[in-house]
Amino acid sequence: MIRTHRGTGLTTFFGNLISAYGRSKHHGALKPPYLGDDGGFHPLPTFGDGETIPVDWLETADRIVHETRILLEWQQGDVVIFDNHIVQHAREPWTGTRRVLASMWDDEKFPDEVNIKYP
Repeated sequence: MIRTHRGTGLTTFFGNLISAYGRSKHHGALKPPYLGDDGGFHPLPTFGDGETIPVDWLETADRIVHETRILLEWQQGDVVIFDNHIVQHAREPWTGTRRVLASMWDDEKFPDEVNIKYP
């Protein structure tokens, strides 16, 4: 989904295109019937009309994300806060315990207690 970020006016892509493609690719499900090596159904992302996005386009988007990403080196006790409407995020595999604390919403306005200022 393409959105205009209210705080910056920038056009942003809001969705899980890369993660959906990565899941299909990881499970070897890039062709119909999109059955993966785990026995699951992993269809490729589609356009709004339901047509499958070409794999070479998805691969280009995936390459761009990997070329432009910033990997954080976490230390115990670290916290990250980001605006999910403008920052794409993911994670790399790791070992250990995962603890996620999150507050999420998708509404016309941010909750009253949040006051984010953009430069």
